[in-house]
Amino acid sequence: MDKTKSKTIEYLKRFIAIASMLICLAIPMYYLQYYLSIPTNSSLTRVIQFKKEPADSIDVIMLGSSPTYSGFSSAYAYKKFGFTSYPYAVMGAYCNMWKPAMQNILLRQKPKLVVVDVFGGGYDLETGENRNHALYLMSIAMPYSLQKLQMAEEASKHMDTGDPVSLAFPFVRYHSNYATNFKNIDERLAIENYGPSPLKGIEFMTKARKLKPLGEECFTSDTEPLDKKTEKLITDFIEYCRSQNVDMIFIKYPCRLTYEEDFMANLRQNSVLELAEREGCMTLDLERAFDSTGLDLKTDFYSRSHTNHRGQKKLTELIGTVIQEKKGIGPSELDDSAKANWDKAAVYYDALCEISEDMISSKDAEFLTDSPELVEKIEQYLQNSK
Repeated sequence: MDKTKSKTIEYLKRFIAIASMLICLAIPMYYLQYYLSIPTNSSLTRVIQFKKEPADSIDVIMLGSSPTYSGFSSAYAYKKFGFTSYPYAVMGAYCNMWKPAMQNILLRQKPKLVVVDVFGGGYDLETGENRNHALYLMSIAMPYSLQKLQMAEEASKHMDTGDPVSLAFPFVRYHSNYATNFKNIDERLAIENYGPSPLKGIEFMTKARKLKPLGEECFTSDTEPLDKKTEKLITDFIEYCRSQNVDMIFIKYPCRLTYEEDFMANLRQNSVLELAEREGCMTLDLERAFDSTGLDLKTDFYSRSHTNHRGQKKLTELIGTVIQEKKGIGPSELDDSAKANWDKAAVYYDALCEISEDMISSKDAEFLTDSPELVEKIEQYLQNSK
């Protein structure tokens, strides 16, 4: 009996020793994989900064891809209308990101409304299924939990490249990036160590590209049928938002259609709008309504599908008016600390627009994107303006 007890104690000691060793390895590996394997880019910075917004302080989520963060300014919307918002947007995001993104968002915020950029529904299935970078960036920002594992399992069903393990544990996907990211460790630490950002995830280019007039195809109501998989992704997203009492607007941002893929994507985006309407959701087609947006094709765009700060302000005023008048989203209730941050954001945005205007005038084309460096640049500008 004593011998059996002694063996049991010995096995227990071994188990504790092995478990302790695994824990000791797991903790540094978590930080190593997070800071050294995962690539730093503007989309990830935007998602990281979202996590730093005070809990339950964001009333409107702007969900989607690049037209979202170039076509809408949360700081300017706050200044004009008083409600808080945030662009939970990743460049080139496919609609398989929408539901997982909302699951992540609802871990920390209780938005009243989500404004969905239908660009992510405009891809053909083959292209869309291979644009999974947005899913990975979003999953990186989710804290480890049972919900994250469930998200990874569900989202992986809509991916041809990738699997639930690499979604849940980004080291699996990005393990070969150490050499490159080690050089950028200071940048990564700086991004992690500041926030909430007064720039609220913004990005645009300091350029005014003169675009040709829009053709009739830009104003078409014709559609291209969605494949069953894309349609189900969208209806599942709508059902999920309703189950969480989150209202929706589906929006199509304006674009100067140029290439064949633009025309086909436009028709599929029309199909997304039709689907949303059939499901009883509000839609806003700024492509067909271009003439009423006040946008100028000679001054307000930096590319065929993205606005500079001039166009951004016009679109923000238009969309903000719809949010306020059609959805009844009024000024947000904020504590003193959160209000001070948003008041600061409004001041920084005004300064950013002044900087952008100067750069456009001097033909200095550069992307201005939410980052510690840009915050520092604005602070220096404000200091010099005193």
